Amino acid sequence: MKKTCAGFTLLESMVSLWIVSLVTVVVLPDFVTSFDHAQLRLTAQQVVSQLCLQQIKAIQWQRYEEVRFEPYGLFYQLYDPVLGIGPLLPFAGRTGYFEGYLHLPLTTVRYDARGYVNQSGQAALVSPEGDIQNIVIYLQYGGLRVLPHMLLGTLSS
Repeated sequence: MKKTCAGFTLLESMVSLWIVSLVTVVVLPDFVTSFDHAQLRLTAQQVVSQLCLQQIKAIQWQRYEEVRFEPYGLFYQLYDPVLGIGPLLPFAGRTGYFEGYLHLPLTTVRYDARGYVNQSGQAALVSPEGDIQNIVIYLQYGGLRVLPHMLLGTLSS
């Protein structure tokens, strides 16, 4: 008995590749945009979480704790007066500072033993597509907020 092998013709293979390419070209930019926006939100939430953690540690251990930002970099560090400087904590994905620099009067946010913060202002983060997340730090008890799509002037209270 003779077996016949059925397969795809060259034309069918080319049409299939063309359809896959077309779908990829249409879907990929939206996927990248969604991914970058998710990385921006993740970075903002991580920074806020670390700020809150440092505040809690300051109150718990009755000593100052800091979060140090690199003004033109894409990372931040935690500082403990006993343990010293911690590792560099990078921003997620392609997230950076809005306009390329930190929008805080000082590059270090310091919580004292009562959990009060030394400055007010904002760290504005941006995705490559231009979405902005502002981490607003309020004076006194160090309240925090993450606000999207606006750049605020320096706060004081």
